[in-house]
Amino acid sequence: MDLEDTYFWTETEKLCLALTLGVIIIFGLCGNLLVIIVILRFKRLRRYASSYLILNLAISDFLTASTNMPYHLATVLDLSIISGNGLLCKVGGILSYPFYISSTVTLVMLAIERHIAVSDPLRYLSRVTSRTIAFMITFSWFQATFFTSLFAILGNVEFSNNSLDCGVTWEGTPLWLSLLALILNVAFPYLLLLIMSLRVMFIARGQMRRIALETTASSQPSHRKRSVFSGPDSKATVVILVVIFVFLILWIPYLITRCLMVFNDFEIPPIINTSAVWILHISTVVNVVIYSLRRTDYRQAFKNVIRCTSMSLPRDLELSVTNRTGNPTVSLRRMSTLTQTLN
Repeated sequence: MDLEDTYFWTETEKLCLALTLGVIIIFGLCGNLLVIIVILRFKRLRRYASSYLILNLAISDFLTASTNMPYHLATVLDLSIISGNGLLCKVGGILSYPFYISSTVTLVMLAIERHIAVSDPLRYLSRVTSRTIAFMITFSWFQATFFTSLFAILGNVEFSNNSLDCGVTWEGTPLWLSLLALILNVAFPYLLLLIMSLRVMFIARGQMRRIALETTASSQPSHRKRSVFSGPDSKATVVILVVIFVFLILWIPYLITRCLMVFNDFEIPPIINTSAVWILHISTVVNVVIYSLRRTDYRQAFKNVIRCTSMSLPRDLELSVTNRTGNPTVSLRRMSTLTQTLN
């Protein structure tokens, strides 16, 4: 490709893009590493099957922040390293796909797991086993590896003047591969995430409305019937739904710009295309923020890891238990049991 026909970033654009992506990289690395550590460190965070899927999602996002984003940052600082369609363009373009595919498929698996928990709670433990979770995680990486291998062997990876990055192009790539990748990695996961998340919300609202009516009609409140958004699993469901909806929202600019790029006569400024990719990168950071805001157990675990402490009960709670029982032996026994549960 002739470099004279290539658009290069202005100094202002380069500075804004580099600073933005630099901040995303720092928070993406630190935040996802923190999630990985707390899930591996504390047993209480591994009580739910969804925790292992969250762990897989954090690993995928961490790899994105440690490989794809630095590559994109380097191309912003010096676009000439990829504009000539050299080896760095080919390798970087191919490696842009596996971690995003793994993250997307993992979110689909999270949506399926939550749907089972809400729609069929009585058979949840028999349907969502450790084997099921292992299969979900393995399948996410299998699909990522499968399509990345196909892109490397059959795909045409080259520099694009429209987006100022390297990736698989329609020209030179088998049509069946382009359509298969588009359907299985973008369209189908996006629609499945949207449909299943909305279905979980509708089921939950229906159960809450039914319980409220039954409680109102009864003279004694029923403590046996509970909504799917009540109990120990409620916060996990809400957090996963928030993560999925935020992910879907962040994908909208990228999908719109890429759909418009299919039409050759419709030109989009490179800054718009790149900004859409940058917004997509934010998805690797917001998950940690959501966990911190919506889950007190994750928030406490983050604090304990930063402070290099365990998730044992604090001293003021120990004194409170002692004062209520008046028996130090009973207090110590309760503290030991509770500490084992927390850790």
